[in-house]
Amino acid sequence: MEIEISKAITVNGKEVTKLELDFDKITGRDLVQSEVEARAKGDSSPAIFLSMKFQMIVAAKAMGVKYEDLLGLPASDCKKIIAPTALFLVG
Repeated sequence: MEIEISKAITVNGKEVTKLELDFDKITGRDLVQSEVEARAKGDSSPAIFLSMKFQMIVAAKAMGVKYEDLLGLPASDCKKIIAPTALFLVG
């Protein structure tokens, strides 16, 4: 799924305004590691798949970008990333 963002970020040395959200790129190991990362960053959600922090970490892995880069995006762009990620996780 291609997501257009309003603020360019640098990926592999290139400025991009479109990101490919591809959940087929990640594995179960990636999901478990995402939970570990979210917990290490202070997330204490009882249902981790509902955590926006966890969702953004998973999305970053599925897009091949840095989690920290996604955090700098406007909220409207983050919502475009979080919504399909949440559906993937709970669907």
